Amino acid sequence: MTAIWIAVIGSSLTAFLNKYIGHSVPEKWLDRPRFKRINTLVPIVLLSALVGIQTFAQGNKLVIDQRVAGVAVALIALKFKAPFPVVVISAAITSAGIYNLLYRTFKDSSFSFSEESDGSVKWVPSEKIITGIERMPPLISITLSEAEASASTSM
Repeated sequence: MTAIWIAVIGSSLTAFLNKYIGHSVPEKWLDRPRFKRINTLVPIVLLSALVGIQTFAQGNKLVIDQRVAGVAVALIALKFKAPFPVVVISAAITSAGIYNLLYRTFKDSSFSFSEESDGSVKWVPSEKIITGIERMPPLISITLSEAEASASTSM
């Protein structure tokens, strides 16, 4: 049996026991107002963390690119109480449009991004911006050190 199968079986067993224990908790414990407030906020916190990580992280780098504009448009649409499909579609169209605009603008450019030793980003002459895989570099990129990356994941 490989390590992957052991992990799959172990996580399945853990999930089953977690659900079983959750159903076995006495109802009087779950009716406490503080517990209800905490359980109401847990999904909001988890989804906010997921959106933040998916928007601003790329590996161990902190990046600002077209995804930030998509999230900003989604927040504006939510502020105006737009339906959920409108929020998602408007964010996707904005991100794709900005990516496409920047990709076409900088694809054949004679300049590219360069990160300096002090962490600043500047434009420098280059042969091509896009090398290897067809991907536009982020507008701003900050690389975390190994110690910072491991500290942020262990919290």
